[in-house]
Amino acid sequence: MCLDKGEIPTGGLSFDCEHAAMLSTMDIFLTQDTRLLTLAKRAAKFLDEAAGWKVAIVANEKQLEAAAKA
Repeated sequence: MCLDKGEIPTGGLSFDCEHAAMLSTMDIFLTQDTRLLTLAKRAAKFLDEAAGWKVAIVANEKQLEAAAKA
């Protein structure tokens, strides 16, 4: 879809099981890629519901500082 629109595909397009597994090993995940951010939030919600693992998904320095303090 990105290429059809004349856009360059982003990292968010390749979110896969390795990314999901990686989220289960960290407390904070930072990305400025909006597509990857959306997919990571969905995966984090699933991890929380399925296993009680909470990972903060953040997109900027302010959110990172807040998550680190929590």
